[in-house]
Amino acid sequence: MLSVVRSKLSGSVACFGRMGSDEAMLAWMTGDYLRTPAHIASLVLYQQTVADSMPAFPKIDFPTQVHFGTDPKMYRIEHGHWLAEHIPGTELVVFEDSGHCPMWEEPDRFNETVDRFARQVA
Repeated sequence: MLSVVRSKLSGSVACFGRMGSDEAMLAWMTGDYLRTPAHIASLVLYQQTVADSMPAFPKIDFPTQVHFGTDPKMYRIEHGHWLAEHIPGTELVVFEDSGHCPMWEEPDRFNETVDRFARQVA
């Protein structure tokens, strides 16, 4: 099982931007993924690939912040703009030096942004 997860993650992590070739990060992520119970992992996979969540976005009625990196290997910045346009009152935060994982690629700025947003909402 570990070799299958590691193999799948190797391909996916390459899309995560700068950290895609980091063996230590890959090992950590593999271990973390393996902690997820199978029924939860199945639900997440279903929600990401089959379920249509688009109609729910305009119904979100609480403060929301969306984080997007500009590296297009996994998602394009246009997806972030779409979310910001369809979730009322959303703040879009763009990370110029990140891809899919700004929390790892620009951790200081990411943490400052989330902290500011949390204080503003509180």
